[in-house]
Amino acid sequence: MEFGNVSGRVIKKVGREIANLRRSLLLKRVRGIIHVGANTGQERHYYARLGLDVIWFEPIPWIFDQLSANLLDYPKQTAHQYLLAEKDTERCILHIASNNGESS
Repeated sequence: MEFGNVSGRVIKKVGREIANLRRSLLLKRVRGIIHVGANTGQERHYYARLGLDVIWFEPIPWIFDQLSANLLDYPKQTAHQYLLAEKDTERCILHIASNNGESS
């Protein structure tokens, strides 16, 4: 095993842990989250550990279905299938990205 590979993985892991710590410190005073662009709710476990109420918004139908299924065990988190935009009086076009819609 190369030292460079191990140290790179350790640095990444430490960086992730520091980022998680910062987020949890910032969110300790927050009671809830409105998460726009939910995708499949990858952060649901994290929000649940913090005891937060979460409202998720995801417009893409097949991704919304996955999100809804992923939230079944999280009673404090609800999903809504809406596209949120700056103005509700204008028509919007949602461009779906080729990475399973993650960057849409």
